[in-house]
Amino acid sequence: MMCGTVRAIKNTPFIDVSLALPATGSGAGFAAPASYSQAGCRLEDCIDAFMRPELVDDVECLRCTVVQRMEELEKNAEFLRQTVEHVPSEEAAELERELATTETERRRLATLPLTQDASDVAALASVPAVRSKASKQYVFSRLPSVLCFHLGRRCFDSRTGHMSKLRQHVAFPLTLSMAQFSAYGGACGGVVSLDPPAASSAGGSAVEPFRYTLSSVVVHHGSSDAGHYTTFRKLRERGASWVHVSDEQVQAASVEQAFQRGASWVHVSDEQVQA
Repeated sequence: MMCGTVRAIKNTPFIDVSLALPATGSGAGFAAPASYSQAGCRLEDCIDAFMRPELVDDVECLRCTVVQRMEELEKNAEFLRQTVEHVPSEEAAELERELATTETERRRLATLPLTQDASDVAALASVPAVRSKASKQYVFSRLPSVLCFHLGRRCFDSRTGHMSKLRQHVAFPLTLSMAQFSAYGGACGGVVSLDPPAASSAGGSAVEPFRYTLSSVVVHHGSSDAGHYTTFRKLRERGASWVHVSDEQVQAASVEQAFQRGASWVHVSDEQVQA
């Protein structure tokens, strides 16, 4: 929140991660990074844009609501204290009871845990919630064995008023490090760690944490309304050989061919996972 309040982190399971492409003339997509050119951008740029902090308007803030209400109660209490001194005793008794009620409410608000929404606190049911801007950000807290990225190529073109297909080339590496995109040091053995896990070794060779290798690429052929999907897939049981799968047709291929196509899905596998 703008006042400095940090809400509890919410973990959300996912099957794949949908990434936007850099903005084009149609206005769709995110602001292009400095490394972007007409030739395309990198997968890492798309992941970085996905994880960029986002400013959200009109968010209820419990801390601001409580602080504002306590300030109102303090002003009312100070007014009552001054008034009691200048009224007859029969009127002062009623004002003192009102003052005691005001101070009791203020003390109760001072003990509230400021981790919920204002609308969820019974003590603030009749108090208008204070709304402000908040910053929201996605991070990876637990990394899966197989990580799938979906490149959103279908978008609305404001110039034509119709859906269109983004055809920018996205360069993706043979190996991808997710360390810079992982919170708390990422996941090691399915458990979130506060510190990055140390590099493990298998067969004497060190394995870098958070590193993935390219395992398959799904390509869409056609327009924004219709088309056909094919897949470039690495066969682990045959070393590093690749095949191209289109319906029932399976042909030998190379990873260079996969790099040249406009990918729609990119699948990467954890190097520590054995086939």
